[in-house]
Amino acid sequence: METRIRNAIIENISLRISDGVLTVWLHLKYGDKTEQSFGGYALYLSKVYKHHTNKGDLAGHFIYRCMEIADVENWKDIKGKSIRIEYEEGVGFERKILAIGHIIENDWFNPSEDFGRILK
Repeated sequence: METRIRNAIIENISLRISDGVLTVWLHLKYGDKTEQSFGGYALYLSKVYKHHTNKGDLAGHFIYRCMEIADVENWKDIKGKSIRIEYEEGVGFERKILAIGHIIENDWFNPSEDFGRILK
């Protein structure tokens, strides 16, 4: 499927535990007032998930790379930052964000690719 790139602004962020799973979300807004979120990966599983062990520091890697892409040194400063996104075109919620990129530099974070390397 063809991918596209567009600019976005990080409107809000969330770090939460839901059903024993740690997730992080960047809530994005595009120039046409479209909103979409990036994240939702299971970054850490609590001890409730006895069948699974946590391999690698996915949470730290995800948060660190998001901060690098947004060019901030403090998590709270990420709101309002401009970034680029690479996405697969779709209608409405069918658009899938594959990666986020620095607004100027050629630096991209694709969690699926990075996590694949970390978990090997």
